[in-house]
Amino acid sequence: MTSLTLQFATAQMDGILGMGYQNISVNNLTPLVVALKNNNEIQNNVVTFNLNHSNKDSTLTIGGYDDSEKSGDFNYHNVVEQG
Repeated sequence: MTSLTLQFATAQMDGILGMGYQNISVNNLTPLVVALKNNNEIQNNVVTFNLNHSNKDSTLTIGGYDDSEKSGDFNYHNVVEQG
């Protein structure tokens, strides 16, 4: 991002793809990953990013991780939402 439009700066949003915490969402909406886990559509309440700096595409995986993309230890941040 190199600039911020007034519309983006003033709009009410629930984070990127609804991945924010429920208690800070605009209408107390259930976050996407939590809803998917609650509906048994994913096994794990996790999101992984594979950010490549080469010619290969970066990826986002919801509900786990892609073994074929793993080449070392995970770097992670575990956040527990507090109500």
